[in-house]
Amino acid sequence: MNPLVDLGGASRLALVLGLGLSLLAAAPTARAMQTEDATLPVPAGVREATPAEAATTEHAGDPFQKFNRGVFVFNDKVDGWVLRPVAIAWDKVIPEPVEHGLDNAFENIRFPIHLVNNALQGRIDGTGTTLLRFLINSTVGIAGFFDVAAKLGMPRQNADFGQTLGVWGAPPGPYIVWPILGSSNVRDSVGMVVDGYINVTGLFVDWPYLAAQRVLETVNSRALLLDDIDRAREASFDFYVAVRAAYDRRRADAIAHRRGPTGKEEENLYFPDPTEDGAAGASGAAAPPGAKNGAGHAGRDGTNP
Repeated sequence: MNPLVDLGGASRLALVLGLGLSLLAAAPTARAMQTEDATLPVPAGVREATPAEAATTEHAGDPFQKFNRGVFVFNDKVDGWVLRPVAIAWDKVIPEPVEHGLDNAFENIRFPIHLVNNALQGRIDGTGTTLLRFLINSTVGIAGFFDVAAKLGMPRQNADFGQTLGVWGAPPGPYIVWPILGSSNVRDSVGMVVDGYINVTGLFVDWPYLAAQRVLETVNSRALLLDDIDRAREASFDFYVAVRAAYDRRRADAIAHRRGPTGKEEENLYFPDPTEDGAAGASGAAAPPGAKNGAGHAGRDGTNP
């Protein structure tokens, strides 16, 4: 039996690489750790710790902060001693267009995860787009190296099971920093295990080749994020807090984007509440001329209701 088949994708990565991935969550592009919907606006940078956050040792969503900080320091050292030096060397040898092409190809391999989770979230359009993207990029795009589908108006529709649980209403649970794997929470940790079984790559690829792919993917992703992570580290008062805030915010935004308007928001969209309109007007937030009631709900996915 393939020794990597029965392990989740995240567990395979931990066993093979031994590399610090938690810092990837701090980058504005957030390429690693968890996949997100490519249509979601990416934060311009990592938020600076507020004085209150910097002064307190406790955080409502981080009851295991002492443990998490210890693991974070370990991951940081692994990144500084191993992953970052290798990524710097890789970046000097490999042209940037090739790095982006490899990133496209690795993303194409995760097609089963995106397909299943788009379907579980009830996103018919996202499921169809994901299938078409895989067919087009795997053929015309030469095994996904070129993102031809995006040029044809079909952007990435990335989805994972942690996100799916969030769309279904599951709370995130406490923030967790795993050794090697980095930032997560209870909900996303369960999601990583499930996604490992959804990703059928290990069923068809022998473990030495799978291991080589994991190593190459991690080094390539880290090389693409060299400047972003360095800038985030320099700009943050407390890098641990900055990484935690970036992770929590991006995951919450991705789930809210996928979940769409709540029942109350849908009701107000078509049957505006005069009381809420009055409250909005009292706050000085006047609607632009000609705007319809409820137009503020447009923009979660860039389209009007």
